[in-house]
Amino acid sequence: MQITEIRSRAVSVPLEIPIRSAIRVSDRVDIVVIDVLTDTEIVGQTYIQAFGPHQARAVRALVAYLGDALRGENPILSLRCWQVMDRAINLLGRGGIATFALSGIDCAIWDIVGKASQSPVAMLLGAAGDRCAAYQSAGLWLEDPTTPILSEQAQAFVEQGFHGVKMRVGRADPEADMLAAQVVREAIGPQIMLMMDANQGWSTPRAIGVGRSLQQFEPLWIEEPVDHDDFAGHAEVARALTAPIATGENVYMPRGFKQLIDAGACDIVMPDVQRVGGVTGWMRVAAMAEAARLPIASHLFPEISVHLLAASPTTHILEYMPWAQPILAEKLVVQNGAVFVPALPGLGLVFDEAAIERFAYD
Repeated sequence: MQITEIRSRAVSVPLEIPIRSAIRVSDRVDIVVIDVLTDTEIVGQTYIQAFGPHQARAVRALVAYLGDALRGENPILSLRCWQVMDRAINLLGRGGIATFALSGIDCAIWDIVGKASQSPVAMLLGAAGDRCAAYQSAGLWLEDPTTPILSEQAQAFVEQGFHGVKMRVGRADPEADMLAAQVVREAIGPQIMLMMDANQGWSTPRAIGVGRSLQQFEPLWIEEPVDHDDFAGHAEVARALTAPIATGENVYMPRGFKQLIDAGACDIVMPDVQRVGGVTGWMRVAAMAEAARLPIASHLFPEISVHLLAASPTTHILEYMPWAQPILAEKLVVQNGAVFVPALPGLGLVFDEAAIERFAYD
């Protein structure tokens, strides 16, 4: 089998609940759909995210560049393809949108491997089961805690059957964070897991001070309390708090996770599939997490991440963020607080071409 061409398309999908965090405000999510064509009938498909049309176009340019580098390669040799791409972006730097493109293509190549063997990717990787515990993450942003929005969203998430929800913290007024946490905890009750994400919104001293106050609401973790690349700051916060620190969504490639783990900067490893190097990069980080006896949780991309968590030795919980669901013809199955691994060969992604055409732009 040979790769003959790699194509990409950009779409802008409206969000049911707009994003409002300490670092980002948006009512849409930009998605780049990637198709890896071969000299057979098998096409590898996946998607990654961008942050606005300009970045989406830049990502697509890099996808095309790596497509040229991979033309003629055998996609079944997934590691070789990854190595070819890694060399090709060496002078661009192993991070940023170059890694987005590499990661997306790697995922599509694994989709080909799964389709060629008529097996879900999770099973090829050695899954421990057919589902992952999940929490609902598509809401509970930095809304005014004196309004009923947070309470209503939290109750709705529990009614959907989720056993965990994530709220955002990092407001300018720490007292507002306290009130928001109280509102959400009261809405979900004591048995539902509550994650808190600061989205890099604090300095180290504030993270320690506010984090100590938030611990009374029993968070399962406090996520990304300080700048994502401040490993020393994360480590200081982790030492000061009893609540576990989760981070890693903005760390690039396995080398970055070695530095993160070596610094003692997290209690829960949280790779993002488009920054970690796709399926290939994720599984290397999963091995690091196991060696360090650290649980691993996912960031975004639930349709892909469910395969990877199912095959990770220290799997913790999956972030359910359904941003891509409007362009998918086959939806994820969510039941009793768990997301099921798609039974279709490969990644199980089946795109709704009519929806893609509706949301597409050049």
